[in-house]
Amino acid sequence: MKSYLVLGGEGFIGTYLVNFLKKNGAKVNSIDIKNGAHHDLRITKLLDLDDYDYCFFLAWDVGGSKYLNQVSTWNSQFQNNILLTSNVLPQLQTSRIPFLFVSSQLAGTDHSPYSLSKLYAENYCRTIPTCGIARQWNAYGRPEVMGKKSHVISDLIYQAVFKGEIRLLTDGSELRKFVHLADICEAYMQIIKKSKGQVFDVSAGEYISILEISEIISEITGAKIIKANKKSYSPNLPEINQLPKWQPKIDLKEGISKLVESYKIENQNNK
Repeated sequence: MKSYLVLGGEGFIGTYLVNFLKKNGAKVNSIDIKNGAHHDLRITKLLDLDDYDYCFFLAWDVGGSKYLNQVSTWNSQFQNNILLTSNVLPQLQTSRIPFLFVSSQLAGTDHSPYSLSKLYAENYCRTIPTCGIARQWNAYGRPEVMGKKSHVISDLIYQAVFKGEIRLLTDGSELRKFVHLADICEAYMQIIKKSKGQVFDVSAGEYISILEISEIISEITGAKIIKANKKSYSPNLPEINQLPKWQPKIDLKEGISKLVESYKIENQNNK
């Protein structure tokens, strides 16, 4: 039985990854600040690292675009993520445990603290032979309560199911790529075994606009779409290494339909 350590195992991707690993027969330990101050990875000493076969480093001060673009949070975002990097990476490097660092497709693309701190950690990881790096694109696939850190597809479906309308923060013209959490876990399992400081893209399909996503959800739920006048940013991102044996299996419309059903069940249970 393989043993895994997941740093940030209570987060949006981390929760799904922990369950994925357990379902596949692995032994899993999760460290996340949501479990208490003794799990604060900005300062915590990681114990018994040699007992694990692999480690996933997902812990980060992160959320959807409405949180990342909130300028009032930028100072704390930067401080938290630099502290995470400077505390965790030296410990993993010393232990020589194979690990995966989850970066972002936005790393180094602008001067936001999220972009800069991800790039900083990426560059550190490139010097560690036991590290593999995942450039993560927009993830979806499990329900969230709509809030300041929730993600865009979750927000759109939540509004559609619970409010009967989809209010966009922009005109919906911004382009993104989305990948289901199940496909993400499969990609992570490949990357973590490659290590050697390599960076791999974890994305699915072609670019799609937020308005097109909303239209898919509207078609399924009957919710009305209400656009704002504000235009948003569509990043022009370079191509990076693709995983040679990985292709997303879950079609976007199929994944959204299943997620809508999960929200509908939740809505019925709350009545």
